[in-house]
Amino acid sequence: MRYAARWMMVSILWVAPLYAESESWVHVVGGAFVVQAKELERMHASLERTVTEAAKAQKKTLHAWNGYLIQFREKNIEGQRAVELQGSCEHDSNMDIRRVFVGDEIMDGGTCYFTVIYLIGAGRYSNVLFHGYA
Repeated sequence: MRYAARWMMVSILWVAPLYAESESWVHVVGGAFVVQAKELERMHASLERTVTEAAKAQKKTLHAWNGYLIQFREKNIEGQRAVELQGSCEHDSNMDIRRVFVGDEIMDGGTCYFTVIYLIGAGRYSNVLFHGYA
């Protein structure tokens, strides 16, 4: 137990500075496992490109990337370890973003909101899903 708590603190202190000058990343509690720091680094290094390419392919325009809140939570999908990532360019400041995905509460908003799954074993993303427009 002590090892897990110590590892969590070290990984938070080590990984957090990587994201300090870009979009904000927030871990949503209740994940099925604890994602390793090296996987977070991979996602951080590739998510913007993945979302940008998806928007371009769908002829959509993204908001400024550094304005996105990126929330993530670990989950198992058909026995595979995965991370659900949701991006939002705005949210209610009263919302507890460590407990609830912002995008789960909003059905429209276009490219301001997106969801994508990162499959850890495959090292790739699912299709990026943008919200619709009301």
